[in-house]
Order: sequence, then C-alpha cells, then structure tokens
Amino acid sequence: MQRSVSRLVSSALIIVGAAACASSGSQPPATAAAQTSSASGSRSVANMITSEELKANESLQLQEIIQRLHPDWLRRSENRGRGTAASSRSSSSALSVYLNNNRIGAVDALNQIDVHSVASVRYFSASEAQTRFGNGNMGGAIQVITVGAAVKP
Repeated sequence: MQRSVSRLVSSALIIVGAAACASSGSQPPATAAAQTSSASGSRSVANMITSEELKANESLQLQEIIQRLHPDWLRRSENRGRGTAASSRSSSSALSVYLNNNRIGAVDALNQIDVHSVASVRYFSASEAQTRFGNGNMGGAIQVITVGAAVKP
C-alpha cells in the first residue's frame, strides 16, 4: 500500500512539474537546442554572405572569408577545371567575380575588394550565372554588392 502511494505521489509530482514547465514557457530540450543552433548559425541562406557575417570576419580578405564560410563555392569552381590542363582551360569555365554588376575577373579579384565596403556576397551556380550575367559564366559567379550599390533602388 505504501509503495502504491509513493508511486502515485511520484507520478503526481512529475505531472505537476511538466505542467509548470508548460505554463512558464519553458521549452523541451530539443526545441531549445534547435533554436540555439539556428540563432547561432548566421548563415540562413546557402548562397549568400550577409553584412553581419562580413563584419564578424572583417580582419580577413574577402577570398578568405568565402573560404571560411562557404568553401564549397570555391571548390565547385576548382572541380570544374579538373581533367583538363590549366593552359587549355577557357576563361569561361572559371568562376567569375562581379563587383555589383560589372565583371572584374576571376577568384583572385576578390582580394582587391575592400571588405569594409561590401554589403553582401552572393554565389550563382553556372546555370544561374549564365541566366543572370550572360555567356562566359560556365564556372558560376560570385557577385559582390558594395554598400553604396545596396542602397540604390
């Protein structure tokens, strides 16, 4: 009898504790963990680097920031050129870099851009780059938008 009462009291305490958590707004551990990871993961878009991410890494050059945050953007470009000699590879198969909407070169051009003037960076796959910027973008493209250009309508 005493064991039954003890079990009943334990069950009641568990139920009361769960109800108290629910009424106080506490979240189950899985939900809290999911929100923490989404809140701490500042990359909400896989093909964009935001101004907040740039500010957090402003001591680096732009190419280093991309290498740190989205290394797959640069790897995709490198993998396209494999199997052919570098000298025979056409410039249209290399990753193109656009400053605002003007083509400025290949990946090395990223290091010529002052990180402090950048509002955002966006990656375009080969098909997206062909559609957005035209022919000659078979390696995809990285578009860098500067602070001044981001404000213009």
